[in-house]
Amino acid sequence: STLQTAFEMASQSFSNILKTLSPDLVIYDFSPSWAQSIASSYNIPAVQFMICGAVVISFSHHMVKNPGVEFPFPAIQLQGFHEARFRHFIETATKKFEDRQVAPVNDQPSCNFMLYNTCWELEGKYIDYLSVVDEKRDVPVGPLIQGMVDDENAHSEIIQWLDNKGASSTVFVSFG
Repeated sequence: STLQTAFEMASQSFSNILKTLSPDLVIYDFSPSWAQSIASSYNIPAVQFMICGAVVISFSHHMVKNPGVEFPFPAIQLQGFHEARFRHFIETATKKFEDRQVAPVNDQPSCNFMLYNTCWELEGKYIDYLSVVDEKRDVPVGPLIQGMVDDENAHSEIIQWLDNKGASSTVFVSFG
């Protein structure tokens, strides 16, 4: 709840940043529920980026949208106590999420796709299923964390690119 309060307190600053920078696209995670609405108010498209894998989201969305229906992938199942606890968690989280949702300004819809920190080789069937359940295109973009590089010159192209940019002209966003 402390993190959520901090996010809520940041909404006006976020709005001011978007107004000043006028980016082409906003990529946000699930926590700042107002990000899409604020971006929409400036006619900036916004897309949600999920930092967790598609299996968890696919399973959760299935339970919310299809209560009482078995998840179509038998390898991912909860039973007894764990299923009851998870259902309670999903119901509570869904209620909290709905309570804090902000309607989009000027009725601009959110993007019809979502980004996931995963890769097709690991979670392809869950991404396909999630696209059906969500009625959105779900796009794997990861893994975003690459292996460690010992070569000190490995990032020289990025450094050269940054050296050619003006002060405060580039925003770095870290996922994870």
